[in-house]
Amino acid sequence: AKVVGTSTAMLWAVYCAIATCGFLSFLEKTRPDFLTNYEVRDFAVVLCRVSLSVTLVFACPLNSFPAMQSLFNILESLRQEGQDDNSRPEFTALYDMHIVRVPVTTICFALTVLVAVKTPTVAD
Repeated sequence: AKVVGTSTAMLWAVYCAIATCGFLSFLEKTRPDFLTNYEVRDFAVVLCRVSLSVTLVFACPLNSFPAMQSLFNILESLRQEGQDDNSRPEFTALYDMHIVRVPVTTICFALTVLVAVKTPTVAD
């Protein structure tokens, strides 16, 4: 949890710095995709695009980790809700069952990617 919290705080700081610099460069003329305000072939902009892409590749799975834990906590509470504590045998948590966790996580991540691909103007 400490690693996730630290990583999330670092990503938040980077995103805020990018947003602040992008806005201060163009003020009211800033477009939703701030990189479109700059020259396309500028080396610094290309470097920024590559850096932002790499950051997003690592940030999406990292940010989805707490969401998946929350989803499994909800599923676990629903699973336990209908059972009597005295009558049920010991069972493995859903999150610890690879046969459940891996497909559910993959499906959720695929849905996230699908939404991102189908809505390219999310920033608008």
